[in-house]
Amino acid sequence: MTWCSRTSRVIGLTLVTLSLFSWSTTTKPSEQRPLLLRRGNGCTVCQNCRPDAEALRDPCLERMRRRAPESFRALWQTNYGRFEVTCVRDRAPVWVDRLFNLLVNGFYNDMYFPRVVDSTSLKVVQFGTAGDPTISRIYNWSTTTSPCGILEPQPDAMPFCTTTQPCPGVPGLSNTFGTLSMSTSFNEATHTTWNATSELFINTGDNHFLDGMRFVPICDIDAAGMATVLRFPSFGELSELGGSGPSLGRLYEEGNAYIVSSEDWAPSMARAWTAKLCVET
Repeated sequence: MTWCSRTSRVIGLTLVTLSLFSWSTTTKPSEQRPLLLRRGNGCTVCQNCRPDAEALRDPCLERMRRRAPESFRALWQTNYGRFEVTCVRDRAPVWVDRLFNLLVNGFYNDMYFPRVVDSTSLKVVQFGTAGDPTISRIYNWSTTTSPCGILEPQPDAMPFCTTTQPCPGVPGLSNTFGTLSMSTSFNEATHTTWNATSELFINTGDNHFLDGMRFVPICDIDAAGMATVLRFPSFGELSELGGSGPSLGRLYEEGNAYIVSSEDWAPSMARAWTAKLCVET
């Protein structure tokens, strides 16, 4: 298992040591808490959560540092159907706050799912690069100019809860079928992560070996949602990992135009039309 040291991070298959990287500037979530709570069985999407490109381009803004509710749900509408995630803040507070604010401001609208891996050693769907390259570049850890692009602190400095590191009263998860985690890089020497920004991955199989590498699952997806995710087609491993699939680095730099320009990928690659928070019902 590795995250390759290049223009963006990807899940690989062998373990490497990465040098620790951090920004000197840290951010704290605002105590402002919108009323977006997990209630009821259905998902009524938030109608007041309008895309805010200005906020997305500056993750230091208060509008990008709001404290997430203790739990919340969000609904992705894709060209293959819909899937709903349920997230719990205490599993990884800094990461869940970022996910919440990205959802509120429309970051995950209109983006592709470029990496679908179903191998004997790894089963994931990885995504989280904005369709607009002027936004996606802010969340590319190797090129970002924002002191708030990379999240701080990260595990182990950030409290987190999993099935292998349980916390009282917190339903911890493992990287197994139907869970969603934030993509990051793992430092083998310090046993810490260091460059989480916006990328996510869905576990489509048993990847519990990732638990010890601090890939903390923060949300779960129900059976109906996973049926949608399992329909997403694969176009081979990312080119940075020697595959025939898309380049994650180019996707960061060029946005959706990079996928649209390919007659092989554009017609059938999984694409999220919208990703919105569910509101109290």
